[in-house]
Amino acid sequence: MNRKGKYFSAALVALLFACSPTLLLSQASLDSVAGRVTDQSQGVIPGAQVKLVEDSTGVTLTTTTNAVGAYEFVGLPLGTYTLTVTQQGFQTWTRPGITLHEGQNAMVDATLAVGSTTQTVTVTVAQTLTRVTLTKPANVKDGATLQLSAIAYDQFLNPIRTPITWSMVSGPGSVNSQGVYTAPKFGTGKAVVKASATVNGITVSSTTTLTIT
Repeated sequence: MNRKGKYFSAALVALLFACSPTLLLSQASLDSVAGRVTDQSQGVIPGAQVKLVEDSTGVTLTTTTNAVGAYEFVGLPLGTYTLTVTQQGFQTWTRPGITLHEGQNAMVDATLAVGSTTQTVTVTVAQTLTRVTLTKPANVKDGATLQLSAIAYDQFLNPIRTPITWSMVSGPGSVNSQGVYTAPKFGTGKAVVKASATVNGITVSSTTTLTIT
């Protein structure tokens, strides 16, 4: 390719990124915001319009809920977002202050009240769960136990007093409700354990990998 062609290709790539905030978002990280939209009787609302706005940049993503009322935004960069849900026959639902940190998958459910879309219900929560950090990867002897620990944090990175739910994602062994992992006897491999917390309808989780030796 000659020099003129190279300059043209570079300019084309730059233009694509400038014109496609969604592409930029998908390249930035693996964070996500997902949830389910229901009415006040817990009936699912398919086809609702869901809008996610990054507060500092104004970048906007939109989607619609599926047949079971679920929506999902993936590949989001770190930042603070505002989520808005609208559907004919219901009041507009807005949730500001959704703060994402690295590697976070935030669950934000919306409950719509019957009314006009010109009416807006803004859900404000003084303390929003934004991340869960847990024990760093470690080696565990076969047949041994290991006490895992996890801490939930709000949008200001202050610890939140809330129960932690423990579960196995993959691999050998087991973890109990107190976060005690038990490695299998006479076995080796890797085990992935997940810690989850839920505050005001938002569920956040994180995982750690243990090596059985």
